[in-house]
Amino acid sequence: MTNRYEYRTLHCSRSEIRLLKLLPKDGSEKHKFIPTCRIFHATLHEKPKFVALSYVWGDATNSRLILVENTPVTVTKNLYDAMMALRPPEEHIVMWIDYLCINQSDGKEKSWQVGLMADIYQQAYKVVAWLGPADNSSDSVMDYLNSFGAKAEACGMDNGPEPYQEVWQKLALKPPAARDLSQSKVMIRTLAGKTLTFSQDALHSLFYSISGWHDQDNLLPIAGMKRLFTRPW
Repeated sequence: MTNRYEYRTLHCSRSEIRLLKLLPKDGSEKHKFIPTCRIFHATLHEKPKFVALSYVWGDATNSRLILVENTPVTVTKNLYDAMMALRPPEEHIVMWIDYLCINQSDGKEKSWQVGLMADIYQQAYKVVAWLGPADNSSDSVMDYLNSFGAKAEACGMDNGPEPYQEVWQKLALKPPAARDLSQSKVMIRTLAGKTLTFSQDALHSLFYSISGWHDQDNLLPIAGMKRLFTRPW
């Protein structure tokens, strides 16, 4: 891939980074399918507000054209698809995208900018994970994962780094017919000796979501999830 955009030098001592403004569609037929952006400098000390993009670069031989300051730049199809999907209808979005915000032809800059990536993602007010374009099953998979996340939170699964996999191991070894459904709470002791308490209803709902033990109308969308997470980038 080629990048003919001329980058200005970043100042390492100021923890300077580049951000880009992803511009909205301008309504012209010429740029209808060409994402356009402008790049500017900022320092992490100033705590700029931006969205960080997390994505897989993809196949470098499968490229598309975008415009950076009206300069043609080639990017992978996966990044192009992400920029097309995120392109706002009206106001611009300030973003950090590694391929465009780091001068890929400057090895020294790449080295210290990569060292800032943890801080960049932490300071972003939002991180968008791009998994690729939607297909016939991805909406149902996303709906399922959103529902799954809500059920996990109801069971306190977002409260810290406890070994919650032990909960699933113990539940998996205990068939549903053998569970005492008369209790409103479930208490499970982990290998570390800590006792975890969960709502019976919430825990069973989450466990059934994981195991796929649903009625026929609510089966786990295994095929769709497999297609989503095994996409050829």
